[in-house]
Amino acid sequence: LPSTSMSAVRVRFAPSPTGYLHLGGVRTALFNYLFALKHKGTFVLRLEDTDRTRFVSDAYQRIQEDLKWCGIKVHEGPEEGGSFGPYVQSERKPIYEKYADILLERNKAYKCFCPRSRLDAVRAVAKQSGRSTAYDGHCRHLTPQQQHELEQSNSSYVVRLKVPRDEQPIVKVTDSTYGQVEFQTKFIDDQVLLKSDGFPTYHLANVVDDHLMKISHVMRGEEWLLSTAKHILIYDAFGWTPPAFVHLPLLVNADGSKLSKRHGALNVKELKERGILSTALGNFIARLGWTPSPGNDDDENHFFNSVEEIGATFTEKGIHRNPAVVLQDKLDFFNKMCIRSLQRGTPTYDEAMNIIRPQVPPQSNVDARVTEEYLHEVVEIAKKNCTNLLTFGEKYRYFWVRPNYLHDMDGDHNCGVNEFVSDLLKGIQQRPDLSTLQNDTKSLIKRHGLKRNEAFKAIRFSLTGETAGPPLFSLAHLLGRDECIHRMKQFLRNKP
Repeated sequence: LPSTSMSAVRVRFAPSPTGYLHLGGVRTALFNYLFALKHKGTFVLRLEDTDRTRFVSDAYQRIQEDLKWCGIKVHEGPEEGGSFGPYVQSERKPIYEKYADILLERNKAYKCFCPRSRLDAVRAVAKQSGRSTAYDGHCRHLTPQQQHELEQSNSSYVVRLKVPRDEQPIVKVTDSTYGQVEFQTKFIDDQVLLKSDGFPTYHLANVVDDHLMKISHVMRGEEWLLSTAKHILIYDAFGWTPPAFVHLPLLVNADGSKLSKRHGALNVKELKERGILSTALGNFIARLGWTPSPGNDDDENHFFNSVEEIGATFTEKGIHRNPAVVLQDKLDFFNKMCIRSLQRGTPTYDEAMNIIRPQVPPQSNVDARVTEEYLHEVVEIAKKNCTNLLTFGEKYRYFWVRPNYLHDMDGDHNCGVNEFVSDLLKGIQQRPDLSTLQNDTKSLIKRHGLKRNEAFKAIRFSLTGETAGPPLFSLAHLLGRDECIHRMKQFLRNKP
């Protein structure tokens, strides 16, 4: 991107209030926010609510909550305010009407009085004959007298862009990701700019708002490239300089099909319900079209502890053209990395605890172990073995509830392990604490001629009723000497 444009970076995220944010929307918001962070710029939230047929009343609140959960901080917006408001398009209707009139006065747009019945009929005929279903330009060629008569009869109309096909056969889009892309104007429709209800279409509102709000860079999905060509024509019609454009690669499923809301695209609410942590999602989405600079462990699997940390390394040069494949395994990988990286005192840790805390059994038969501090200690030693926090309470139930040993250890095992556990128990009973447990275990393994894994498996099972879990000696120390003795005795009583 031109270095001269970096002096006052202003980017925006302009969602429609139609529901929860999906991956594509979050990706657009995150990349814009990362770009603003990197260049100490401004991130603007603008609500594009002019399509009243799809409007959902509480969607804006959902969007605000989703952005906040993702760690994306809005600098200017409907709630935050700013010098370029209002930031809700339905509140800017007179502005769009004013600029539509300017285009009409300059003969860069025209009024279209075609009723829906005619438009449908023309499209049907065109489709049947294999021709383009774009508007046929009927009202573009009305005489002043014809237009006056239609206006006098109070016929409803829309305002359409008058695409300069003869004067400008090619429109060029300069994009930092895809380079210079050319479109033939003969294939560009005379786009509706202002609807009959006075509300603007996306195209007019987008250009007017970006210009008036001094947006320096427009960063959005590749599927908007053709729309960008139309927007260039609108900028030209007003005599305005367009912003810099950065188009992000297409999001696709593992089979190469386009990711869409109708076909597998998850929204933020669903991801939360699946136990995905916000920082994990940030790491995952940041890789959907961007690759960190190589070296210093900043490779594609490097885990960033916050959105701000990603922003510090984010460069537009890392954005690539190849379709970004959305892989569930990759998301799970980053979620596991996020759990492993949990640190007390951080927002991500608090988020994790809000998921874990309700899973803790309300009563415990392990002394007085239903305490907050004990829970923190459990999380600390269990986090490296946990893949999803939704199963934390079930997976680590034994920290609060003693095992019942109703099932045996998995697989075959040496019958001598019972004697080994019995001797280890005797040693623990003779010691005031567990400070020598690791050395005592090592000596007993050698004396009994057991394999290390076999012996550890037996100890773990005697303490938890499970054969896998957190580091064995950390687990034992957290349970404490007396609890270990109690459990090992119970284990041995259940053995033949």
